[in-house]
Amino acid sequence: ELLWLCLSVDCLLGSIPLKVKEESLLVEENVTKQLYKDYAAFRIDLWQNMVKNRPEVDQLLLFKKTQKLLDRFLFIFFAEDSGLLPPNSISRIVKRWNVLQDEDAYKPLYDIFNQYFGYINTGRKGKTPQDDIFAYNGGLFFSDEVLDNIVIDDDVLQPHVMKLTAYDFQSEIDVNILGHIFENSLSEIENVIAKLEGKEVDKNKTKRKKEGIFYTPKYITKYIIDNTLGKLCEEKKTELGIVDEEYAKGRRNRKKETIKKL
Repeated sequence: ELLWLCLSVDCLLGSIPLKVKEESLLVEENVTKQLYKDYAAFRIDLWQNMVKNRPEVDQLLLFKKTQKLLDRFLFIFFAEDSGLLPPNSISRIVKRWNVLQDEDAYKPLYDIFNQYFGYINTGRKGKTPQDDIFAYNGGLFFSDEVLDNIVIDDDVLQPHVMKLTAYDFQSEIDVNILGHIFENSLSEIENVIAKLEGKEVDKNKTKRKKEGIFYTPKYITKYIIDNTLGKLCEEKKTELGIVDEEYAKGRRNRKKETIKKL
């Protein structure tokens, strides 16, 4: 159907492929704006709540820890939608938290999430294979003295995580959108840090400007890879006698096996 949509005579004469592309770009732009709006609102509310609950801790340190906590949640949003963590992890945790309240066994929502962070770091065997959590221990979820002891109010945490987990991070949020969010976030972080330090941001000397940190679109990255490392890999595959068709025969369950090995 997609091929017909793009290549049929009527569609080509009616510029349908161009319209589809333009509409896709518009949808991507709208999703990017809305997701960043939700993401930025979560960050500012988290930070202000941390400052309120731990006024003795340096605000700049708390801002940096807020960003680290957001990075943890972003990882979970992507992983639960990509099969790298049990599906619907966030909503299941919130549902369990609600049950605990109904059973008069209240526990702060953040405490439950913090426990889950530990599982992602060290791994955990679930009741079913689908609920197994592999030990990612890449540093992001290592024990953190500040985040391990911080207090975050339920009425701040719950609505924000539920709003963000509602996005489909497997199909709706791709690397282009994430790249734009990273760019916007970097500029905003520099502005907040400068404000806390009582400085003004010199737009010509920002981290992005100095280090050339700009998101590179997927098609440019592909072109660079195809003409550099990709070409080298193709030459090595030929040299080693690797045949893609033969390799493809064993693709079934490879993702699952790779995750287990990791």
